Amino acid sequence: NADPAATAAYLVGTDNASFGLLVVRRITGADTLTPAISANLPISVPTTSSPLNVPVLGRTQTALDALDDRLFEAKVSNGRLWTAHNIQVDATGAASNSGGRTGSRWYEITNLDTTPVLLQAGTLYSSATTNPDSYWIPSIGITGQGHAAIASSVAGAARFPEIAYAGRLSGDTLGTLRTPTTA
Repeated sequence: NADPAATAAYLVGTDNASFGLLVVRRITGADTLTPAISANLPISVPTTSSPLNVPVLGRTQTALDALDDRLFEAKVSNGRLWTAHNIQVDATGAASNSGGRTGSRWYEITNLDTTPVLLQAGTLYSSATTNPDSYWIPSIGITGQGHAAIASSVAGAARFPEIAYAGRLSGDTLGTLRTPTTA
């Protein structure tokens, strides 16, 4: 993703062999005849996992496909890269192979022109102990002031599919989101 004010563009994805790792590649000189791409720039993030398919109210045989842990969107704003993906989480929002729900994990990455580092990460998830909702296929938007909103699909065994969103102001505690709202 490229920031119009930046002198570089960036590719970002999950590592194909390790959970808890993102990989950035920096492209410089994209507007020239001799662009260059960096080596892999690994970024450690909180533990991740493969997402669960999503049960839906009224469907007993087939759950909705949560795909995998690929990043669904990446944006560069004010020199910071924001991105999000699906992972299986537990009732606390931590990655878990037995968490019973899918959540939308998001990241804010800084130092793009040197050694990229994770500034913050958070997860849109359900903390319910029974019939938890799942949040999957996220997108993220950022304002010029650094406020952010994450939107995703939401459904569960006791809920039809809908769209949900949650936001955060730039001054909020790192890694936190406001309470989600259904659109």
